[in-house]
Amino acid sequence: MLCYNKIKKPLTLFIYLGLKENLEVLEKLLECIKAGRSVALCTIVDKIGSAPRDVGTKMLVFEDKSSFGTIGGGKFEELLIEDAVKALKDGNSKIVSYSFSPLTKPESVVTSQLCGGEAKVFIDVIKPIPRLIIVGSGDIAQALVKIASILKFEIFVISSKKTQLSEVFSKVENLILEEDFNEALNRMINLARYCDYIAIVHGDLEEDYKALKVALKSKARYIGLLGSKLKVSTFIKRLKDDGFKSDEFANRLYAPIGLDINSDTPEEIALSIITEILKLKKGKKEVIDHLNLVKQFLE
Repeated sequence: MLCYNKIKKPLTLFIYLGLKENLEVLEKLLECIKAGRSVALCTIVDKIGSAPRDVGTKMLVFEDKSSFGTIGGGKFEELLIEDAVKALKDGNSKIVSYSFSPLTKPESVVTSQLCGGEAKVFIDVIKPIPRLIIVGSGDIAQALVKIASILKFEIFVISSKKTQLSEVFSKVENLILEEDFNEALNRMINLARYCDYIAIVHGDLEEDYKALKVALKSKARYIGLLGSKLKVSTFIKRLKDDGFKSDEFANRLYAPIGLDINSDTPEEIALSIITEILKLKKGKKEVIDHLNLVKQFLE
């Protein structure tokens, strides 16, 4: 192990600190991946002349414009964060050149910093595989499993052992089956990550409400609830009576779940749910076509 007090040469110290800094960035990256958080890993891959940092320097940028580590500071870092956030939204990795000289190439981004050189940064968009957590095992749940499997979602199904499971679920690797439905639901709290999607399609009124309360305690960014207008308004009132604040569910509860495509059959309803999830996953948050009435009942 390299000890700080034994380092005597400035160059060796500089290299050690650079390695330590990058290690911290990579450790944070691993933490983000495990938590299901999308992130852009930004690395200087080439440097011509003078630039704020050397090749190999890394930093992380998140969708909310926050960052971890530094790749040079100043206007350079501000511009990089803007480019990284855009890359995260688009879902595409890319290499961007940043200029630190008045003599700027047409393809380079002007930083207004006068180091004299140029740096190329690889913005690597890292997004976790999305999980679809389905509460229920009826016809709609079965249809969801079929469609989500084609789209390469990692699928979890939460149900009770008393429920007669269809053969559709035999290929689902992540089945949470408990005699006690409450126990099965409680496992969902630790399971759900920020990037995950929860679809409550159980069908029983009280079981759905239990599932909704547990889901709201999780980190999941999307919680969809199957139900009528009356059911949704009743559940929102019950949530408030049970001490839930509006900001705990206003922006992540979608009820009724799905897009308005005049769906009727279980397969059509499942398609509307998956389409809504894909729309949000790809950054399309416009309210048009959503069946969601949550904010209407909060007004």
